[in-house]
Amino acid sequence: MSRISLLGFLLATSLLFTVVACTPPVAEPGYSSQKATTDPPGSGYLGPRPGETPYTPTPEPTLGEITPFAFDNPLPTAAPLFTRQPTPTRRPGPTPTAVPIPELPDNPAGLITYATHSDPPYQGPNSYFAITINVEGELAEASTAISLPPELEADIFQIHPSPNGRYQVWMFASEPGGIPYVYNEATGEAQPLYREAYGGGNFYGWHPDGQHFLFWLDTIGLWLVDAETFEITTLVLPYSIVQGAAFSPDGQTIAYIDANPPDTAGALWFVSIAGSDAVPLLDVGSLAFIHPGAWSPNGTQLIYRGDCPGAEQQYHITTALCLFDIRTSVSQFLKLPFTVAYDAPRWSPDGRYILTTGLTAGKTPCSLPEREQEPVACMFRAQSVYAFDTETGTAVALAEGISPIWSPDGSMIAFLSNSSGAPEVWTIHADGTELRQLTNDRQFKSSFSNLQWVQEDQQ
Repeated sequence: MSRISLLGFLLATSLLFTVVACTPPVAEPGYSSQKATTDPPGSGYLGPRPGETPYTPTPEPTLGEITPFAFDNPLPTAAPLFTRQPTPTRRPGPTPTAVPIPELPDNPAGLITYATHSDPPYQGPNSYFAITINVEGELAEASTAISLPPELEADIFQIHPSPNGRYQVWMFASEPGGIPYVYNEATGEAQPLYREAYGGGNFYGWHPDGQHFLFWLDTIGLWLVDAETFEITTLVLPYSIVQGAAFSPDGQTIAYIDANPPDTAGALWFVSIAGSDAVPLLDVGSLAFIHPGAWSPNGTQLIYRGDCPGAEQQYHITTALCLFDIRTSVSQFLKLPFTVAYDAPRWSPDGRYILTTGLTAGKTPCSLPEREQEPVACMFRAQSVYAFDTETGTAVALAEGISPIWSPDGSMIAFLSNSSGAPEVWTIHADGTELRQLTNDRQFKSSFSNLQWVQEDQQ
């Protein structure tokens, strides 16, 4: 027999043996394949065959004596269930007293601050300017540059002055968001908030006392920071990422959105400024966001972008603008014409109106390819400033533009518009009269220009 034939014969024999060995035996007539522990009549067990050892049942194991079966190839270990990060310990001492809500000024006097940057956005150095507005709401002093350290100026992409003018948070670009430096007006020094090898984060607003602010540090948590002492209180250790946070008007509570907790796509939470007592309020969707200044001045309502009843959402451009009533726990959709997601909605100082940016009636916005090719032009095309009346549920278009803000007394509105051929700062009275252009430098300004209107006596 040849070698090949011999190998074939051996292989065929091996396969046949395997098939025979693996084929279960067929029970003989009158015998059951079942082995019972007893032999009652009619059980189907007729006893051992000739020469077979009688069946003896294995004693029932007692608790604690059961040994798991050992597989030759053990199954993979199941993935561990999600375990929430440890809750930070509440700091000792009583919760600080509520900050009284300040009285509204009787005129719009103050400083309008803004940034200019290269075209397209997010590239090149930024420069910061201030415009002085007098008590009549008129231009008292044209744009003057805000001086910054030369070695730092080119890297700063946001400046956040405190309400009392004593501090500023300078944000330096670092993914995700930025790294904060705290500038102290009294000492003239700017220091980084942290020096460890952390990544970036997001600034989420000043406390009403003007000394504390919120900062989310990626993968670390939401912090309450003292700008004077640099003391940090960790408020929450969220499941994924905080998509916005806001102080209540009295400074006692923070509303924030956790993008991806275990049991929902995204949720709106409350936590006190002492920390460690976060409570979820409602589902808002994984793409939801809440801006600083989201609380109504009387502390009874919140604005957020996300899921709410009746909203028709197109997340690739915007999210719905929703109004949550804290007293009733009811969330409703504000029927505005396709609001812009990256513009922060703004409450009027008296709490009646909400400023936002939406589509201009009768005009066509940019398509997705156009937005990719012409991001600057598309940022302004077919966009208008709207004032939503919370008492009547109606919205009025005031002017074409983006990024509206209120004057400290609520009588005027500043915004950005390219109606004159370049992005500039404009103002208009709240009743829609006296539209004015304040700047004419033709430098690029966008929704990320950090436009702010600060009361003059707070500087």
